[in-house]
Amino acid sequence: MKKQILFFLASALLCVFLLSSCDTGDEIYSNITADSNAYGAGVQTIRITASDLNGDEPTASFRSGISAADIVLGDALEGKTVSKVTYISNSAIEIELSGSAKAKGSDTALGSITVKHSGLESDGSSVCHVHVLAPEIRCESVMSAKAAKDGKTTCKITATLRLIGGEFTPDAAGSIRLADGVEGTLTAKRDGDDVILIEITDATEASPVIVVGADATPFAEEVTFAVSAFSGAKFE
Repeated sequence: MKKQILFFLASALLCVFLLSSCDTGDEIYSNITADSNAYGAGVQTIRITASDLNGDEPTASFRSGISAADIVLGDALEGKTVSKVTYISNSAIEIELSGSAKAKGSDTALGSITVKHSGLESDGSSVCHVHVLAPEIRCESVMSAKAAKDGKTTCKITATLRLIGGEFTPDAAGSIRLADGVEGTLTAKRDGDDVILIEITDATEASPVIVVGADATPFAEEVTFAVSAFSGAKFE
């Protein structure tokens, strides 16, 4: 009888141990944080660090051999892929996101980044959330000169167009023009993957409207906006 009791006690203890081991791996903790937002398209690098905001949870510790297979993207990030993971320390990694999410993003969209237990030295899995924003063109411009021509006051405007959350296509400069009815001459040149420099001469407006053609970006969407000190357009 004593042997049976001892056997049952040993079996019960073994079950408790096994269950607790499984629970350790299956538990998901909010003990990591991302240092920036993400975009629904394009390539971005995001740093993920251990967080102690939830003091009752274990401190996240990354494995030195962590890889893209250990990262799961969800919610508004679904559709993007983790193309690279860089181990910095046991408390920080950098992940490179590429591709396009099923939704382009918005100011209210949230995506989840989960580091599976296989990528951690610490207990369970770790998750954090980021805003997933729509890609956009940001414009900064300067009006550098004014002159009188044919009875009209004209000006020269130089501007920098920066694509956030993507890259301009190789021939993007040729797809940018003044909107119909806008007077002036526009020239554009690509200055890196995400920057286009434009110059508008003989402009009769201080903030002329331009059109960025659908083939200028990977989003296949034409956008129109006025060139001013802080303007631009979102791809939504």
